[in-house]
Amino acid sequence: MMHRAGAALTIVASLFGGLLFTGACSSFGGEDVAATPEAGADALDDRGAPSACTLEYVDDPAAKPDDKCGPGGAAVSLSTDPLHCGACGHRCVGDVCQDGMCLRGEISLSAPVTLAQVHGAMAYVVRNSGQVFALDLPLSQESAPFTAPISGEAQRLDFDATHVYVSTAVEQIRFARDPGTKDDLELPPGAPATGRFALGDTSWFYAWPSGVARMKKGSAAPPLVLPRTGVIDVVAKGDEAFWLEETTGGTEIHSFTKAAAQLESRIATAKEAKAAAVDATHVYFMDIGARQLRRVKHDGGNSESVASEAAASVQTDVFVDGEFVYWTADRGSVDGWVLMRVSKCGGLPLMLAKDLAQLSKLSADERFIYVVNRSGATGNLFRFPK
Repeated sequence: MMHRAGAALTIVASLFGGLLFTGACSSFGGEDVAATPEAGADALDDRGAPSACTLEYVDDPAAKPDDKCGPGGAAVSLSTDPLHCGACGHRCVGDVCQDGMCLRGEISLSAPVTLAQVHGAMAYVVRNSGQVFALDLPLSQESAPFTAPISGEAQRLDFDATHVYVSTAVEQIRFARDPGTKDDLELPPGAPATGRFALGDTSWFYAWPSGVARMKKGSAAPPLVLPRTGVIDVVAKGDEAFWLEETTGGTEIHSFTKAAAQLESRIATAKEAKAAAVDATHVYFMDIGARQLRRVKHDGGNSESVASEAAASVQTDVFVDGEFVYWTADRGSVDGWVLMRVSKCGGLPLMLAKDLAQLSKLSADERFIYVVNRSGATGNLFRFPK
């Protein structure tokens, strides 16, 4: 049971399925296949990508999406058609499409936030005060804050069925989801409190510059620690984990499963990779040195280019769902911070958002992508249909 303070949460402007959105048309895009009655709920939930596809990498800045998606193959305006906004079949919330992007939506909370994480019907946010709050989806009410604020700026936030985990620059902590009591995570021997964690189904993983470790949830068993050099991050899916490691020749992506089995753990190399995401078959990573979003199979092999991103930087984030890969990038005076999407099978990327201040880490539920748009130390939570 979630404890609530009863503070109301509102989402303002155009009505969609009982939820309200507002904002400028040129900033956010979204795919809302349930916007018309004939689409039905199954159209939203059945989003799995084909089990195999031939990757189509488009490395042509002048390439344009196909606009022959009207009745009988007639051309439509991808700049203004709310049923085909920016790309065929990309439908807008609120039936407003301008410059190939849909109406933006800001979630109005009672205080600014710095980080958010969403799974299923629940979300957690960190406010700039350092307090952690829970949100019932569809984001109708905020909880009371957990018992104690965190120390330092939140860098990573995630949760499972029993606990909320928070990583800051000075501590690694977790909160029991009910009643919200705080305790310090028991880190691997010799590991500093300044690393990064990733949650698996039955294990959680921890990475710091000189090692990476796996701990079993709810178990007193000692962690499996792999001494390394240059570890910068770790990501997980199920109980598969992968870490990024800086070397003199660039960045390497390693498999924890392979390393634990004492096999060659390196599955890919990059010029400079700073962000990664993982699904059931591949690891997706932004190679900011090559200015490309790439992917590699869990077992390794040749990595493949999925999309180009000339503005990739150390602050870029990557997220993957059943059908698409999403990423953020700072394109400076041209478009500001942008949010992009491309099929996991490649093809032309689609810009979902632009002209934002700075975007935090991405998360999602079945229908929406969530991100905090930050200005200085504070930010606002936005969401938009996938």
